[in-house]
Amino acid sequence: MIGDFRDVMLIIMSFLTIGVILMCVSLLVVIYLKISRTLNTVHELVEEVRSVTSIMSNTIIKPVIKSASLVTGARKALSFLRTRQKSEGGDDGKGK
Repeated sequence: MIGDFRDVMLIIMSFLTIGVILMCVSLLVVIYLKISRTLNTVHELVEEVRSVTSIMSNTIIKPVIKSASLVTGARKALSFLRTRQKSEGGDDGKGK
């Protein structure tokens, strides 16, 4: 009698264990599918950000840097010419 009860309980527990394992596997599959969709969306977003930053770099930032360097070079050249004119102007003895 107790042996029969034990056998029935083992069969029931085996079915329950198989059911729990199947539920866990299906849950893992669902989580994987959702994560993979999210990762694909993030990957697409990163690619869009890359293209936008590339466009902004080529159309806005590079010209600004070139203009700034040109202005800086012109300022330094003018400053150099002014100091050179002052030093040449002081050598001829006319002074103040």
